[in-house]
Amino acid sequence: MLMLVCSCFAFAQPDDETLPKEEVDVTKTFKAAVQDAQKYSPSPTLPTPPENSRNSIYDLPERLLAVEYEAPMIKPIAMRQEEAQATKQFWAKIGYGVPNQPYIDFKLNNGQSNKIDFNIHARHHSANNHQRVRNQRFGDTDAFIDGTYYTDAFAVGGKLGLDLDQHHFYGHDDTLLFTKSQIFQRFSTAFGELRFLNTYPTKGNVNYWLTGDFHVTGDRYQAWEFRPGFEMGLKKIFDNNWAQLIVDNHYRYFTDFNGTNATRQINNLLVFKPSVVLNVEPFKLKAGAYLGFDDGLFVPYPDLEASVAVMDGAITLFGGWNGEIQQGQFREFARFNPFIKSILNIKNTRIQNRYGGLKGKFAGVNFEARVTQKPVENLPMYLTDYSDYARRFDIIYDSVATILSLDGVADFDILKSIKTTISATYNIYGSDTPHWHLPPLETDVTARYTYNDQIGLSASLYLASGAPYRNVEGIPKTLSPLLDLNIGGTYRINDNFALFVDVNNLLSSKYQRWNRYPQLGLNFMGGVMFRY
Repeated sequence: MLMLVCSCFAFAQPDDETLPKEEVDVTKTFKAAVQDAQKYSPSPTLPTPPENSRNSIYDLPERLLAVEYEAPMIKPIAMRQEEAQATKQFWAKIGYGVPNQPYIDFKLNNGQSNKIDFNIHARHHSANNHQRVRNQRFGDTDAFIDGTYYTDAFAVGGKLGLDLDQHHFYGHDDTLLFTKSQIFQRFSTAFGELRFLNTYPTKGNVNYWLTGDFHVTGDRYQAWEFRPGFEMGLKKIFDNNWAQLIVDNHYRYFTDFNGTNATRQINNLLVFKPSVVLNVEPFKLKAGAYLGFDDGLFVPYPDLEASVAVMDGAITLFGGWNGEIQQGQFREFARFNPFIKSILNIKNTRIQNRYGGLKGKFAGVNFEARVTQKPVENLPMYLTDYSDYARRFDIIYDSVATILSLDGVADFDILKSIKTTISATYNIYGSDTPHWHLPPLETDVTARYTYNDQIGLSASLYLASGAPYRNVEGIPKTLSPLLDLNIGGTYRINDNFALFVDVNNLLSSKYQRWNRYPQLGLNFMGGVMFRY
């Protein structure tokens, strides 16, 4: 019942730094990611560069997940709780924009407490651009409750939530007319988590944790997925060294309906991950393994990394080799591309990373550069089905792919007041075969300026190369590249109230992340933020 009440509200991730720091916002780490065709961030805010080096690790498309909100007061394993600090208990952001896009986001916590963290977070964002692009509409509504109780020895907590994502197949055959209901899609997901972990070091200096989670996802066309699982781990600390064992098991049940028969796809993935880390300055060594059982089939990978600090610790050279099995999920495919078909062949992806690079802080610049060779089995790609009136996408797989990935990220200050971040990923595929709807190049340049802790200005420029697709005649083509410019501003009236305005896609780009599905053109939003 409580979950249904939460779903009536709406939420998005605010990132406005004109409000003081004790608010309950959780700022997610910046990472370049191609936007959905009809989804975009209503607030093009920018992250503050960290004081230490950042990691820039390229993930395969099915792993480009939305970052989940975490309770702001949850403590890491084996870290004593600090005294509770006074904090605002309620935060909200309400706005409206063009084209016809209401937006509401709120967070509520239990306030000052050393024993209990309790958080409610809800968001709604929708837009209707039907007047410009026929049937271009979307609506996202999400809500969850998260709580943790701390004792002198352990913490126990849980999360329960609901996601409702509504889309329309506006890339449909434009020679035909459809009612809104004929091209409507809704993804509904209920999810939850239970966790148990120590809050103080044990006498043997051992940390432990156990987490159980699940999600149930269904769509409007009788596709349905259930995925329960657990992770448990032990970590023994020896001064600056440690040994660790993680056991992870997730079961996936997926069924779809073709109008006559239902098909079922079942997978169980069990993984053991033992590892040892040794720190002997200036060296750091990790030796471990990834021991996977994919429906009983044994799939082992190494988990190795070595690094050395040079130039008095300013630069770190590193290299490694690891691998994993990424369990294919209907939920994650739909998050990445909401225009997929409901009848799918879902496979697991096996990926190895053989990498080397350097990272550090030099002359006030935090940076990392990395080169990775990625042998991949079952790389998912997306191909338009022209026999489908809605022009939805099939998922097909490159059974054996080799990707050379070049990644870089840097953040620095300009004139000590403009926080700037630049990141880029360039993927070179090891064959001439088109990798449908996977853009080779993605680049982000972002900047933020704050004046007198009252006025905040931000700008972001996102570039992506065009991705290959196949036209209605079956001929390979390449989509146009993306050049997306966003600006925003905030004005803090007092400690409790602030105003914001955001202008997105300033160049009115008609970029198609997915063939026949252009993103929203020039759009803007304004509103108010407040907290108590």
